[in-house]
Amino acid sequence: MKLALFNTRSLSNKGPIINEFITDNNLDILCLTETWQKHLGYYALNQTTPTGYHYLDKPRPDGRGGGIAPLHRQHIKTRLTNIDSPPSFEQLTFKLSGPKPLVIAIIYRPPKSNPAFLSDLSEFLTQLCSVSPSILLLGDFNIHIDSSDCKTATKFLDLLKCFNFTQHIDFPTHNRGHILDLVCSTEITINHLSGYDLTISDDLAIIMEIDIPIPEPKLTRTVTLRNIKFVCPSSLSACLTEKFSTLSPSLSPSPSEKCNSFLTFYKAKNRHHLQPIGHFQPRFVQPCICKSSTN
Repeated sequence: MKLALFNTRSLSNKGPIINEFITDNNLDILCLTETWQKHLGYYALNQTTPTGYHYLDKPRPDGRGGGIAPLHRQHIKTRLTNIDSPPSFEQLTFKLSGPKPLVIAIIYRPPKSNPAFLSDLSEFLTQLCSVSPSILLLGDFNIHIDSSDCKTATKFLDLLKCFNFTQHIDFPTHNRGHILDLVCSTEITINHLSGYDLTISDDLAIIMEIDIPIPEPKLTRTVTLRNIKFVCPSSLSACLTEKFSTLSPSLSPSPSEKCNSFLTFYKAKNRHHLQPIGHFQPRFVQPCICKSSTN
């Protein structure tokens, strides 16, 4: 699975660039922070989302800024978890279905210091670890974890260790040279971690690959059929009798060609005349794949 994290610092007027970033990098999931989305404001998100993708969204309840939105391929099934957001940071947590369920928690912590952050985070991680052992915790934490003089950073990293999280970012993610955007995990392997400057934000986009299987998209095809429950037998009999009575000798087949001639006549003549008796209805079906067996 290929995934990315990006602090947009407002989606306004950036949708087409991020849309192209998703498709150019063949991303399965993009986790956005600081969307600055307003309640019921979907224009920028719709503009950002490529064809074949869906999104979840969680705007800041009040005030300016904040907001979280993951975008994902539409065949990847997601389910939001029932974990409340504490006052000290924003979060959106969802679970991916599959043979090995993965929980992804996206965090945005405002830069203004809140003394309750570490205790709130500890409670949040406790609830998170009860959902699944495989967790991806990522987002903009606004903590200079690369600074040895930052007491909050030291306590934060100690807290991650208590919950067996590994923090993977080891390069500056902000244009002022600090590590603010973090990728942390338990029981999953992360490869090819790198930063990418989209030049539309103060933060780099973080791209990574995760060794976890995702369901393949289900193949479907469209068929048309008539619902026989709505076909009147007497009307069908009358229609066929009338049409077959006009069958010319040229359409009277030999026994060996009887089936093909009947189908040709039906498609050419009867399909139209039977329409009033029973309308065609489209259906999406999955093809049956038969596996051969050997004795």
